Amino acid sequence: MPDINDERLNLEHKKYLELYEKNIFLNLGDVYFKNENYLEAEKYYQLAYKRDYNDFTIFKRIADTYYLRGDFSKAREYDLRGAVRSPSDYRWPYMIAFIYRIEGNKEMAHKYFMKALDLAPQEKLLLDLKNEY
Repeated sequence: MPDINDERLNLEHKKYLELYEKNIFLNLGDVYFKNENYLEAEKYYQLAYKRDYNDFTIFKRIADTYYLRGDFSKAREYDLRGAVRSPSDYRWPYMIAFIYRIEGNKEMAHKYFMKALDLAPQEKLLLDLKNEY
C-alpha cells in the first residue's frame, strides 16, 4: 500500500487510503478479539480510530477490550467518550451503568441506568435486560 503521507497523493486518494487502512485495522482487531488477545485487539482498534476520528463507534470495541481485561475504569472512560459523541444513544449510559454495577457503585449505576431509560425506546431496553438476565 502506498504511504499515506506521500506528497504525490491528492486529498481524495489519501482519504480513500485512510478508510481502507481503517477497515484493515478493524478486521485485525476483530481477529485478535475473537482469539481473546484483547491487548492486540485494542492496539488495532486504536489505529483504526486514528484513521477515522469521525467513527466514534470504535470506542465500543476499545471499551470491550478493557472490560474483558478487567480494567473497568478504562472501559468506562471509552464508553463515556462515546456518550459525549452520541448523547442520544441509550447504549452508552447503559454500558456505563453496567460497569458501575459490577464495581458495586449502586448510586452511579442507578444514575446512568435512569439516563439510559430516558433515552431508550422502552421495549428495546426491556428486551436487552431480558436477554442479559
